[in-house]
Amino acid sequence: AKIDALRKAVAKAPGDAKLQAQLSGEYSQVGRMREAVETAAKAADLDPLSPAMAAQRIMSLAYAGRSEEAERALAEANRRWAGTGAIRGANWAYHLRYGDPKVAQANASGEALQAMGTYLAARESGGPAVARLLADVASVTSDQMAMAYGWGLQALAEFGTVDAALDWLAGASDEMVAESSYLFFRPQFAAFRRDPRFMAVAARAGLVRYWRDSGEWPDFCTESGLPYD
Repeated sequence: AKIDALRKAVAKAPGDAKLQAQLSGEYSQVGRMREAVETAAKAADLDPLSPAMAAQRIMSLAYAGRSEEAERALAEANRRWAGTGAIRGANWAYHLRYGDPKVAQANASGEALQAMGTYLAARESGGPAVARLLADVASVTSDQMAMAYGWGLQALAEFGTVDAALDWLAGASDEMVAESSYLFFRPQFAAFRRDPRFMAVAARAGLVRYWRDSGEWPDFCTESGLPYD
């Protein structure tokens, strides 16, 4: 429903960069990553002086698995808007997940480093640091789940197992799963998406109903060798 409403709004105001940016975010929620990238690019083109729109385009590329393009776009943004909050945030977000952990640390606030320090250490050195990260995830209580949900799920997708990620999801509410469905379509979740049990999770999030009703299926469904229909 949100996508349909935003499409109508964009049709009435095709020059509105903010509407295009919102539509890009909604495409990401349902796994339509190619369209998320294309729409984020339109937003950046419509407002070429906005570092925030550039940052959204950078991260849409990264989340779609197009890291080389994201790195080029980030380098260009750093040349144009070095030091702005939006581009500092893009440097943090990109390098946190996909680039150089040291660059992420240089662009992080103290609070962000405190929250994600164990994860960055796991990315940088592996081995015992990964074990510490997974131990931190395992120590999360049900009372802490609302705060730790996205961080923990991404850590398990990248460093854990599909079974561990599914166990984590079993402890989360349907609302949490639905609100953060965009996570499932990031590169770290490739093995998770290829497991047939993912479709049960997608159904919990309301995604399967949307895909069936709209006839618009997510990009990963066209991947060769997908082990289920």
